[in-house]
Amino acid sequence: MPGRLSVVLLTALSTLLASALTAAPANAETPSVDWVANLDQGHGVGVAYANGALRLTAATGLLTLPARPLARPVGRLSTQLDAATPPGATAEVDVRGRLPGGRWTEWLPTRPNAPTTLPGPSSLVQLRVLLTAPAAGAGAARPEVRGLRVHGEVVPGQRVAAPAQAASYRVFATREGLVDGHTANGHRIVPHDLFVALPSWRSLADEDGSEYSVKVCSAGGRCAWAPVWDVGPWNTRDDYWSGHREQWHDLPQGVPEAQAAYRDGHNDGKDGTGRTVGNPAGIDLSDGLFDAALGLTANSEVTVSYLWTGGPALSTVDAGDQQTDTGAASASATGAGTDDSVTGDSGAGGGGLSAERAVAVHSAPAAAAPTVGVAADNAGVPVECATPNGWLRIGTDQYLPASAVDLADDTAVGPC
Repeated sequence: MPGRLSVVLLTALSTLLASALTAAPANAETPSVDWVANLDQGHGVGVAYANGALRLTAATGLLTLPARPLARPVGRLSTQLDAATPPGATAEVDVRGRLPGGRWTEWLPTRPNAPTTLPGPSSLVQLRVLLTAPAAGAGAARPEVRGLRVHGEVVPGQRVAAPAQAASYRVFATREGLVDGHTANGHRIVPHDLFVALPSWRSLADEDGSEYSVKVCSAGGRCAWAPVWDVGPWNTRDDYWSGHREQWHDLPQGVPEAQAAYRDGHNDGKDGTGRTVGNPAGIDLSDGLFDAALGLTANSEVTVSYLWTGGPALSTVDAGDQQTDTGAASASATGAGTDDSVTGDSGAGGGGLSAERAVAVHSAPAAAAPTVGVAADNAGVPVECATPNGWLRIGTDQYLPASAVDLADDTAVGPC
């Protein structure tokens, strides 16, 4: 019996050693990656880092950390937050990844001891920390974050679903205004500004970012392309355009909670914070977008396409780079007859949109073609193809001069 046991042990040891030697090259690179986030980096809004901790300087604060390139694409991310959250305060971590092809996922929440699965393998990931103060008075304790550890895992065989057409819904639009205030991503609002607000943190672009952008079209058919730089109206966790919305799961996709509350008494007619909803808005439009770009004179219904939800990676409009070359339009070459104006329409707010703020979108690839809308500086647009004379098609009968668009990384544009 002792001899038999020795043989068994020796055989098992030999097998284990052989397996270890065979597996050594594969295990030389573990299919995971770990790092500690530096909370003293990135772009902060309503937060400050001092004495080893991130703290609020406003009722709500957001720290968006720099995007992190990884040696291998990961499909799951876990976070470990070292934070103090007094009663009523919150400290959350969201993650996102850039998918093959260049599109960013939406911001996805992380949960303790539960990895967040990305929609596809991502070699570039980004994190952000969202802090909220208690609703109590100014003397109440506030949250603080002292550390953030991140663990990424490779998901073998993970694939990205084929891009679908971007989601599009008809919703009620209101005018934001708030000139000289700041948006949720830190942008200072200026007169005749060009951006939108949607009621979810999941689609908030970086400051001056274009990765989450919309196309908004009025009932008259005029359209505007603009980035998502603020959160609202009414709710902050109502990504109603998503098939997997964060809140209000009882509502159909495409129906904003504010609309259901105002028109149908959903949630006793209140929003997520208990306020009585005063209008059915699913999007807020900045002043310049509301009047000069779309020609609206009152709050009304518009058709919104949520461009990051489908199609190609979004390229960025750079109005300052547009040129007046043969076949390519400058912003003033719109046929509107107004100097240095994209629209030629002073609008309710007064003054057209200057060439530095927006680029005219034409119905054909020619400067003399009628204009059908405007694309704001820093808006993301889905480039479909390029014409031989220097134009890019961004939709059916919708063209921009190629000189005014910075193509997304690794984007190959074929001929129209």
